[in-house]
Amino acid sequence: MVSGAAVVASCTSNNQPILTQPQTPNFYPTHNERTKGWLRFLWQKATFQDDWSYTGEEELPWGIGLPREEINWNYDGKGPHPWWDQYSSPPMLSYPRFDLTDSSYAVMLMADQTPAWREVYTRILDELATRHTAYWAAIDWNTFIGPSPNRGKLLDYPDLSPGSQAWPERVHGNYDRPGWTANGVEP
Repeated sequence: MVSGAAVVASCTSNNQPILTQPQTPNFYPTHNERTKGWLRFLWQKATFQDDWSYTGEEELPWGIGLPREEINWNYDGKGPHPWWDQYSSPPMLSYPRFDLTDSSYAVMLMADQTPAWREVYTRILDELATRHTAYWAAIDWNTFIGPSPNRGKLLDYPDLSPGSQAWPERVHGNYDRPGWTANGVEP
């Protein structure tokens, strides 16, 4: 008969590697370091106190023909913080509201993985929803009223309208600049 001490000693041989924390399987849902970093960034973006309201000092919104300069990441207190994407896919999709929507997808996937963190996810989604109902979330619809002032100059901006050469001739010169919502104009 083998004693208990002999059995335990046989289980801890010097020849066997010892499992460390990163190698130990976890039976509870977790996020990897990359996901936690993304969650931290979403938290910072969502809880930062930038101003999405109407102030009367709004300039021509980002996506419509503004020269692309080096991004200044310092917040000047006017409008959304520069880290809300306003640079991708101009001229139609370069508004912060698209970043609001796209950010919510990641939060929902994370919430499905770790529902115990619901207070964090709820706060982030509340902040995103609050911004989505503010002036800057629909700045193009709020400011691009009537026909485009650049109507008829579409061929001056070939980079904004790829493929426009294939449009019917009747459309050339009779089309608002890409990205101009023309709010209030009859269809």
